[in-house]
Amino acid sequence: MIPPSGLKPEFEETMWLPPVKSAWHQRWRRGWRLVVALLVLAGAVYLPLRGLKDYRSLKIWRARSLAQEAMTHRDDPKQAVELFQKAAVHAPNDTVVLRLLADYTEAREDPMALYALRKLVSNGQPTPEDRERLCRLAFDWGHPELADATILSQWAEADPATLELRPLDFSARWLANRGQRSEAEKRLRSALEKAGAGREKPLLQFVLSKLLLASPAAQSATDATLDESLRLLSEAIRATVPPMPMRAEAARLIATTVTREDWHRSVHPELVDFVRKTFEEETAATQKPDPVAALRIRIHRLEFEIALAPARKQSLAKELLDSVAAAEDRQRLMVAKWLNVNALPRMALVVCDATAGQDVREEWFTERLVALFQLQDWGRMEALLAAPQQPLSAVTKALYLFRIQLQKPAAPEVLNQVRKAISQASDKSEVRDTLHAASVLEKLGEYETASELFSSVQNHPQGGLAARLGIIRCLDPQLERSGELVQALEGLVRLWPQSEEARGSLAYLRLLDKSTIPEDLALAKEFNRKFPNFLSYRVTAALAWLREKNPSEALKLLQAEALPWPSVLPGWRAVYAAVLAANGKNDEARQIVATFTSQDLRPGERRLLEDFLIAPP
Repeated sequence: MIPPSGLKPEFEETMWLPPVKSAWHQRWRRGWRLVVALLVLAGAVYLPLRGLKDYRSLKIWRARSLAQEAMTHRDDPKQAVELFQKAAVHAPNDTVVLRLLADYTEAREDPMALYALRKLVSNGQPTPEDRERLCRLAFDWGHPELADATILSQWAEADPATLELRPLDFSARWLANRGQRSEAEKRLRSALEKAGAGREKPLLQFVLSKLLLASPAAQSATDATLDESLRLLSEAIRATVPPMPMRAEAARLIATTVTREDWHRSVHPELVDFVRKTFEEETAATQKPDPVAALRIRIHRLEFEIALAPARKQSLAKELLDSVAAAEDRQRLMVAKWLNVNALPRMALVVCDATAGQDVREEWFTERLVALFQLQDWGRMEALLAAPQQPLSAVTKALYLFRIQLQKPAAPEVLNQVRKAISQASDKSEVRDTLHAASVLEKLGEYETASELFSSVQNHPQGGLAARLGIIRCLDPQLERSGELVQALEGLVRLWPQSEEARGSLAYLRLLDKSTIPEDLALAKEFNRKFPNFLSYRVTAALAWLREKNPSEALKLLQAEALPWPSVLPGWRAVYAAVLAANGKNDEARQIVATFTSQDLRPGERRLLEDFLIAPP
């Protein structure tokens, strides 16, 4: 080839050679600049659109995995709690995690189940089953104030004929619990009359019998109330072939009824046969899929038989004990608990002793302690509590030591030292253990120490509501601490404004102390109109009229119906006496005041009487 004219020869030679490659690190740097730029661009697009969503999904998946793993540790509560706590860190509001937490804690009768279900409901994603479950646990566990008031009010306003068993039952119990028992009963009777011989009749009879059996008249074993209740129940289970859940609940209701003293006299032989047959059918249907549930049914049957023949208690309990000798741990633990509850500690120890090496597990360790406590074997209890491997939390251990000292009984200075030890130990314990210890101390009348424990967890996201309710229960009987009670109620109302009971109590105390605000005056009258059968709201409304200088309206309200004033709370009697005096009925007022002493009143109630020149003795 002839090169182009004018080009130097050396240029001619090099222009056709391939370029020299740069060093590998130079090529890497230039290439990855482009890669990094592309990644940054992709991230800028991905993160807003999908990144955060995928990250949340990953956290939810992790939380659910941890909760599922926690469910496998039924025999190791400490490990399960740790796993649920980790799950809560990743997804505290996830419905699956909350339902699993409710499943686990309900099986252990742990109030944390109420927390989980309340949170599930408040998140705005509950199913009807979630709402029903919350109501059932709240009523069955004695915390009706924690039920789902929104759905309960809807059920209470609905036509009874349109409701299923649970909503009808819960709405009637809710009305009764709010002082509207007669309204609940009237509502059910009206619905029963309207139903005639229709398919709703057995259901209505069943719910009405439950309401009657829970009434004060039934509690005092009034023959008429009891006979009507059992007649309704008998008709309900014979009128048609009821579904198994209703049959089972009816059987348990009858069994529970006859366990009460002298009530079995009204249970007819055919009802006894019905209960036995139903328990047998329920046990057979449950034994294979759920042996633990089947054992629970057998225990219901056992309690029924003991109620009918108390002399057989020891022999029937021994049969139960022998039947679980080769059963799994959960079944034997259930029997140990039942034996302890029914004051059979020696048999409970037999079950515990047969469970070799299980003392390191909290539930077995606790049942052994409960049995020894009933036997007053303080030495063995103290030895168990001093063992290095004992599984109890610090506050629970300190609580047992305190109860032992109470029983001995110990010197006051020793008790004070143990009280301090309980308070100090609560700082090292889980919230559930602190709440449990505080509740036990409250029942023992140890309000000061119980309040300290409740106060230490009142701001905890899980136990805060239960703790604040506990503080109020502890302060309420301490009449001289009404100012602190007002502060506690104000804090509770800020946290839980839907609590009518807390708002009503707060209005009463503020009206007493003359720190009245228009809201209290209006609330007192509104609650009295809304709940006419609640004497507490009626007295508060009368106090509001008195503060508004309208004593005649206050007297009219308190004398609208005859009330057994000698059996009414002393503070409410003081309000009545002040109202009488304000209406010029001084002699009647003095007669009321003579029924209590100054120590029976709160400071505000004493001042109220002093305002009307009536001094209690």
